[in-house]
Amino acid sequence: MVTAAISIILGAIISYFIAKWQMKKNEITHFSLNSFDVGKGLHNDFPEFKLTYEGKELSDEVLVLKGGFINTGRNDITGLKNKSDINIILPEGCSLKKIIIKKSNDELEVNAQKNENAPNIIDFCIDEKLMSGEGFEYTALIETTKEIKNLHRHIDFKHRIANTSKIRNEFLGQQIQKCNKKNFFLSSLENGLAVGLTTFFGSVILGILAVYIYNFQPVTCSIKERGTNKDVSIYITPKSQFYVSKSDFPLFDKKEITKKEIDSNYYISSNMDYSMSKEQKFSLYFPAIAALVYLLVSVYYLYYMWYRKYRKNRIYLLLKQYEQQ
Repeated sequence: MVTAAISIILGAIISYFIAKWQMKKNEITHFSLNSFDVGKGLHNDFPEFKLTYEGKELSDEVLVLKGGFINTGRNDITGLKNKSDINIILPEGCSLKKIIIKKSNDELEVNAQKNENAPNIIDFCIDEKLMSGEGFEYTALIETTKEIKNLHRHIDFKHRIANTSKIRNEFLGQQIQKCNKKNFFLSSLENGLAVGLTTFFGSVILGILAVYIYNFQPVTCSIKERGTNKDVSIYITPKSQFYVSKSDFPLFDKKEITKKEIDSNYYISSNMDYSMSKEQKFSLYFPAIAALVYLLVSVYYLYYMWYRKYRKNRIYLLLKQYEQQ
């Protein structure tokens, strides 16, 4: 129980400090709300149905992509160049037709446009700074040359903002599960108990195995040469020929002998003295090493799950705040 308790306490403490350290970095998160095909199913049922935009006919595959970006870090991001600061990379064959931006406040200056060199890249240009908690939503009209299901799962991101981690994509959809302090505590306690108990029982099993290996060493025997008492190895071939060698791999020093010579020139000696092998020594430390490694991996997993839930909840709260404004 001591190991389990230590695992739970250390897991919670390390997760907290790792998360606190991580949140000091600049971080921009993309959130995907939805993506759908505008005319899906209508083209087959109604051949005369056509999609047009600004008087021009569109292809049969037109998608709407809804999402946004939020500064989910604790630092304000400054020094933005207002020139292709953030990019959304669409799959090949996609082309941006129109995009609408909805800002979190009037002080935020952001524009979006199709990249001049690649029609499948959307450029977002932010003027000067993006404060912590600030963000914007977008609704993009995408024309494609092929059918793409769940476009929001096939987009990639890049940016030119210094000291900022890679942009992560969080799919919020229509239903968002809130992560408050109570839910976080219960979830952490549940995961901590699972990690602690697993580590504890694993250590007990490995400890029992180590004790068994340490206390019960099999008696081994060796073949020795009479007169010199040197260890030798005797081999038999498929033709029932016997060879003696002083090495473990008889190639050059092998010597053919008879059964009579084996009986007269060699004898079997039992190793009666206890001597711990390297494997046995390692087995004494292996349970602690394995438990520590498992603990570190589990702590990282707990931190990863908690931070993803924290980031989703923060985006949810910010979006609610924008709606109220």
